[in-house]
Amino acid sequence: MEYRYPILVLVLAVLASGAYGSGLSACTTNDQCPDYNYCTEEGECTHNSFSTNWMDILCIVLMSFLACGTRAAGIGGGSFYMVILMGVMSFQQTQAVPISKVQIITSVLSAYVSIIRDIEPTTRKPLVNYDLSLLFLPAIFCATMLGVMINVFLPPFVALCLVPLVLGTSAYKSYKKGKSLQKKERADALLGSNSIQRFFTTSKIPLAQLPWSKILLIIGTFFVMLIVQLLRGSSDHPSLIGLDSCGYLAWGMFFGFFVVAYFVINYAINKLQEEERLEKGIKPTDPTPIFWSHSRCWKTTMIAATCGILSGALGIGGAVVIQPILLFLDQTPEVAHATAAFIVLFTCIGTLTQYLILGLVKLDWAITFGIGTLIGSQIAINFIFDRLRKSGKQSVMVLISAFFVCLAMFIWIPTSINALVERQANGEDIWAFRPMC
Repeated sequence: MEYRYPILVLVLAVLASGAYGSGLSACTTNDQCPDYNYCTEEGECTHNSFSTNWMDILCIVLMSFLACGTRAAGIGGGSFYMVILMGVMSFQQTQAVPISKVQIITSVLSAYVSIIRDIEPTTRKPLVNYDLSLLFLPAIFCATMLGVMINVFLPPFVALCLVPLVLGTSAYKSYKKGKSLQKKERADALLGSNSIQRFFTTSKIPLAQLPWSKILLIIGTFFVMLIVQLLRGSSDHPSLIGLDSCGYLAWGMFFGFFVVAYFVINYAINKLQEEERLEKGIKPTDPTPIFWSHSRCWKTTMIAATCGILSGALGIGGAVVIQPILLFLDQTPEVAHATAAFIVLFTCIGTLTQYLILGLVKLDWAITFGIGTLIGSQIAINFIFDRLRKSGKQSVMVLISAFFVCLAMFIWIPTSINALVERQANGEDIWAFRPMC
């Protein structure tokens, strides 16, 4: 039994080694296309429609298992879904990305709906930390846009060097946090006391009492970002109104959104400080220090921006980075799970919307795998996660998260090496810096 996890890592890594090849885009006959693909009249390889053969059913079952494990770990699971979609099902990247986004959205949305009314026992506030979300998301929106531009500029080999470092650091930090919690839990058990606050509660907050002003501000900022992205376009996604993505107007819209985000963040800081003073009975002129000081708020915003740049520049998923950062900010594991799901929901919807508008989503596969992911996620939420919450063993949640982040790192390395070798074989210089436009 002690060998099952290394063997699982090895099997998935070998499977991943063929996952992210560019595939054949041009063709004249079906034989020139990968398995499960056919040649269209336009001379392009595209994936077959969903059928009920044994391979399709097996992949749906596998997706459900992956969804169950990644949801229990509190991450979206995009890295694992992409391995199955591209390595096993032979989807090309432009087809696999939106399908994986549908799966992630299904997973995190089902998690968010299940805990939207849950209360964090110690603070008696919603389990999702909307204060942190309000500071995080505008910064992440801006930083992700900047990170994508950095990704275009940097040599491809840079990601190969940096992604394992980022994922390894995230896994290590999560592991240390989990072991620290586990040590406290064991000491608590020996003392026969309950010094560690159990985080299960049957109390629910009415929907009307949720901080809707903060939620609506986040949604409004998200829609502004989405409109800017769709109008200015990029090298991969052309502008909806035909703008040159490197033209003056496109750059003006790009930096204009940064100004909008700055004002949103300033408004959020003032609102958080006002609410805290009101809650503690502190007057605005009172020099008494408060938790949400300007320095703390801007430090939190800079941490969120770093997360967004890493996500955009290196192409790694949101929750894999966001959840360890939330744990680093002293959020409890259940709050980190819930808040990461809320944040990732917006980032994935933004990407999926662009693919939908361009007609690049194979809806039959997206819906089918989305249903499989929903089943796996509900199993994790109603059995695994619920049992962990009732037991009060927060360390198990963090250690599961560390394991899956580490697994994602081991999958990513052979995947990226294979992709880089293939790109170099096709004549691309993977060592050179590239122009942004």
